[in-house]
Amino acid sequence: SITLASGASVNDVVDIVAYGTFVLADHYTKTASDARYVNVAGDTMTGNLNVNGTVTSDGLTVDGGSSSPTHLFTGSRAGTLVSIDNESTSTSYGLLTNTASVSANSYPLWVTSNDVSRLTVGGNGDISFYEDTGTTAKFFWDAADERLGLGTTSPTGELHLKGTNQAFRIEDTVSGNLQFGQWDGSNNMVQSSGRPFKLMTTDAQPITLFTNGTERMRIDSSGNVGIGTDSPSAAIHSYRATNGNTLKVEA
Repeated sequence: SITLASGASVNDVVDIVAYGTFVLADHYTKTASDARYVNVAGDTMTGNLNVNGTVTSDGLTVDGGSSSPTHLFTGSRAGTLVSIDNESTSTSYGLLTNTASVSANSYPLWVTSNDVSRLTVGGNGDISFYEDTGTTAKFFWDAADERLGLGTTSPTGELHLKGTNQAFRIEDTVSGNLQFGQWDGSNNMVQSSGRPFKLMTTDAQPITLFTNGTERMRIDSSGNVGIGTDSPSAAIHSYRATNGNTLKVEA
């Protein structure tokens, strides 16, 4: 048995050095297969360690030291992972990460492979997915402005696509696709294939075409076509304010 000296209080530390079989007061003898058995040899711990009950007022605290980044749990065996299994059938949380700072430079979640960044979640809520080298975020969620960037970490619209000769493509699983972009390196283009291309409005709104910031042509809701006028009064209505031809047919 172990008797503490007078004046000992809760949370005092008792150092025990034992050789051979160490028997506790409740007649429990450690065995290597028991979950309560932890063998310490130098800096290496083997066996299983179960932590039950209240360790501190807010759970188990593990301090990884002052190095950055701090590795709290590491494993050298192939397939090593940290598994968090919540077997409750009620609504519950499986993993909660938190940092005291809300700085964009703090990362409550940082996923790497081969020491290369794959995913980061910033303290301010920004989310970044990285390309193969792990140096540049190519898929970025701006939490403050609620915008998504593809190829940019500074999206200026709800969806911002940026790159060299980029295109946005919509493809049907059966046939046909529609593509928007600058894939030829010279033009802004809309391309349709596999199906007819339809440009339409579904209510009494016109279709208009502009150049240099000025309307040049309009199809109004009744089907009249206006060239140089925004109020066509005939099936084809062409107008030019200065003298010159308004309609020319040449063979």
